[in-house]
Amino acid sequence: MMRTFERIRADLRSGAASCESITAEYLAAIERGRNYNAFLSVFPDKAIARAREVDRKLAKGTAGPLAGMVVAVKDVIC
Repeated sequence: MMRTFERIRADLRSGAASCESITAEYLAAIERGRNYNAFLSVFPDKAIARAREVDRKLAKGTAGPLAGMVVAVKDVIC
């Protein structure tokens, strides 16, 4: 289930979810929809590593206001 940014933010603040767990959910959704060919390139190792960095910043209170937001970049435009 995809969450709104407001829900993600609330879950991160309350500890109900981590950036790593949310990123893993989105990576799993990408994998489930692989037959749609919506993504030419996916970098799960980099995504999880970055999510862990964000989790550390959240724990220290140094994360920015958009911390935890999951973004897909469309770079093939016809």
